[in-house]
Amino acid sequence: MMNKDNAKEYIKFLQALLDGEEIEYLDFSYSGKEKWVSVDSLCFVNPSRYRIKPKPKYRPFTYDEFFDLVLSKRIFFKKGDEIYLCESFSLDGIRISGILHSFSSVFLEFKLVFEDKTEHLCGVKIEERHDKIQLKV
Repeated sequence: MMNKDNAKEYIKFLQALLDGEEIEYLDFSYSGKEKWVSVDSLCFVNPSRYRIKPKPKYRPFTYDEFFDLVLSKRIFFKKGDEIYLCESFSLDGIRISGILHSFSSVFLEFKLVFEDKTEHLCGVKIEERHDKIQLKV
C-alpha cells in the first residue's frame, strides 16, 4: 500500500505510465510460479511487485549470422536519409560505399534495409533469461 514513507518508490512507475512505457506486475499463480504480466494501472501494492518492462537489447551481427541473413537477398544500409548498397562482407566487416566498416560500427551507425524497404537494427536481439527472477525485498 502506498503511503508517505514509500510514495517515492512509485514515482518512477507513474512517470513510466505517463511516458507510455509498459509496466509489469509480478503475478504469483496457484502453482507457485512467478510471472511478469503487463498492466495498464497501478494498485499501489508492494512496489517491488512492479517493474518497467525491460526494452529488448541487441548486439552486432557476427559474420555467420550476417551471412545467413543476406544469403540470396539484396541488402541496403541507411544512415540518415542516405541508402547504401551492401557491396561485400568478410570476417573483417561490411563494405559500404567503398569503405570497410566493422560489424560493431555498422550496428551503431546504420539501419538494415531490405528490398521491401523495411528497416531493422543491424544486430541480433539478446534473449532475456526468465528462469530466475530476483525481487528486492
